[in-house]
Amino acid sequence: MSESLVQAIERAILPVLARDGYELVLTEYVARAKVLRLYIDKEVGAEVNADGSSGISLEDCQRVSRLVSDVMDAEGLSDGIDGRFTLEVSSPGLDRPLVKPRDFQRFVGRKVQLSTREMLEGRRKFSGALTAADEGAIKVDVDGKPWTIAYDVIERARLVPEF
Repeated sequence: MSESLVQAIERAILPVLARDGYELVLTEYVARAKVLRLYIDKEVGAEVNADGSSGISLEDCQRVSRLVSDVMDAEGLSDGIDGRFTLEVSSPGLDRPLVKPRDFQRFVGRKVQLSTREMLEGRRKFSGALTAADEGAIKVDVDGKPWTIAYDVIERARLVPEF
């Protein structure tokens, strides 16, 4: 599946999800397993639990799965995926992926784990407190050392569950 097909799917489903009070956190396509995976949450501003989640239920996942399937079929987007595939809809979980600047801004003060696309002073993996986030970069305190990391070099980032 091409990146442009993922973007087309996102463009088609975002208005439907927003209309029903959901936010699309991340879209992943796992080619070897032929799985299109969507992570959803309640829209920003919805009541948030102590762990940062907003209470996505199994019923929410089932509802969104039906909505997304209908939109993809109506728009002909399912045809863009070679052969049969599985659509999975899930909550972001306790180790929520952080993708957009607003995700990082929402969780300032929490511990994050991330990897970068390129080496920064000899390292690619960082784990520490997210101390700030603006539209261009984040600041992470790793073992007492502050790091400023631009979004465009972040390969993958997740919250670290706190128990």
